[in-house]
Amino acid sequence: MSWGYYSGKLTDYRTNPPETTIPPVPNPDLFKGASASAIMIGMDGRSFFRLRVTGIDAKDGTYGVHLHEGSCDAEDFNAAKAHYNVSWNPLADLRDREVWLDLKVESDGDARSTATVSFIPEGKRSIVLHAQQTKADGTAGPRLACLPFNIKVYGD
Repeated sequence: MSWGYYSGKLTDYRTNPPETTIPPVPNPDLFKGASASAIMIGMDGRSFFRLRVTGIDAKDGTYGVHLHEGSCDAEDFNAAKAHYNVSWNPLADLRDREVWLDLKVESDGDARSTATVSFIPEGKRSIVLHAQQTKADGTAGPRLACLPFNIKVYGD
């Protein structure tokens, strides 16, 4: 069995002025000051993820969220690297190869999402929150925030 857990403040990537993003992000401070809790349980070749984010500076909207290969670093959003992808097989649907946890924000500024995938990620990863809803090609706009997500094997 594998598992991962995080609870705490989001790491804000928006240390640069919003003008540096082309096109500009409508609300670059969307996740500033927000908190998150995330859990993953992996067993029998499948993984279940649950994400909750509170304190979002929006009353509605859907925002892309993905498991990434690298770490969560406020000074370098490139440290998160690309989406975690279990197989680079271009014939397989992206939703079968990646973890997508898009958030639909409710009127109180909170959001929840879940995902079940047929693989078990490993290692030190990050969960990255983007400025837009995920499109079919996996893109979701600029990275706005992240949280560290270290996946461990039970007993480690």
